[in-house]
Amino acid sequence: RIQNCILDGEMMAYNPETQTFMQKGNRFDIKRMVEDSDLQTCFCVFDVLMVNDQKLGHEVLSKRYEILSNIFTPVTGRIHVVHKKGARTRKEVIDALNEAID
Repeated sequence: RIQNCILDGEMMAYNPETQTFMQKGNRFDIKRMVEDSDLQTCFCVFDVLMVNDQKLGHEVLSKRYEILSNIFTPVTGRIHVVHKKGARTRKEVIDALNEAID
């Protein structure tokens, strides 16, 4: 059972109508979003730093990601676990970066 945790992530603007995240280049200020906006804030989590007062900084990223997947249930448009993709070669890294940009 999870008593407490520290998650690392970023607040993003989410459009529930199109079910997409807004690009940072778009004109909006995440800190000033209001209830009547077409967008809503969504916490995009990419790492876990502590669970039940146990620091996880010494764990490898793959282990922390495994732990992260068991901490909470994602809620569409509100809290989201960022998908990770492994890469071992330079080409795989470049392909993954190009895919992320597209």
